[in-house]
Amino acid sequence: MDADTIRLLLFLAGIALILGIYFWDRAKKRPRRSRAQRPSRREPSVSLDDATVAPPPADQEPRITDTLWEGLGGGSDTAPEEKALHDALEELDDLVRDERPAPEPSPREAGGEQAGAGSDLPQMILQLNVVARSGVMFGSDIERSVREAGLVSGEPGIFHRHAGDGDSRVLYSLANLVEPGTFPLGQMDGFSTPGIVLFAQLPGPVDPMTVFEQMLESARFLTTRLGGELQDASHSDLSQQTIEHIREEIMEYKRRLRLAELRR
Repeated sequence: MDADTIRLLLFLAGIALILGIYFWDRAKKRPRRSRAQRPSRREPSVSLDDATVAPPPADQEPRITDTLWEGLGGGSDTAPEEKALHDALEELDDLVRDERPAPEPSPREAGGEQAGAGSDLPQMILQLNVVARSGVMFGSDIERSVREAGLVSGEPGIFHRHAGDGDSRVLYSLANLVEPGTFPLGQMDGFSTPGIVLFAQLPGPVDPMTVFEQMLESARFLTTRLGGELQDASHSDLSQQTIEHIREEIMEYKRRLRLAELRR
């Protein structure tokens, strides 16, 4: 038995002793009344079929102190020894509340937490850069070329490639290589930039490999159309070896994605 438990037991024993002395003293001072003299009190009846009684919130539960104090007839004009008893009862009530276990979450709340924890899936970012050649800048013809590649303008001032006719889900997007990455859509006259970036966040609405192949096709088209250079995420030339390496990474990502979905 630890020290806190022993201290609590001693405290409870002290409270019991104080209560015993107090009631014994009141019994000596108060004249006894016979049962016949006691006024009868009729308790109101409550039908559980007519009303549903819900437990009060934790912060509105009646304190043990108040219940006992009302039963003892305590009021504002109490004797010093009665005031000491009231203080001791308040301390006991605080101890009981501190030891009370926290309420368990409802099944709905617990289920929601489990569902949220199981919804995490591995993510992967695909990125390809189309960069202007040294000493040259891409100009206002970017918007026309991007639309020819099958992308449309959207929020927040960048272009998107959607999954298909009537399907607004985004496969990949195209942004300005210069921060903050947006274009002055509809006001491209006089605009210039050293490059553009195509990117996709996986998992997406379709197969990850399909997303990459379509994005690669658009990047190659824009490289030719704008007369730029095709680079990977690290701004190195996108060689065939690099493309195969990206495909291998996507295959590994798909494997991890399947495992994560099986665990859900």
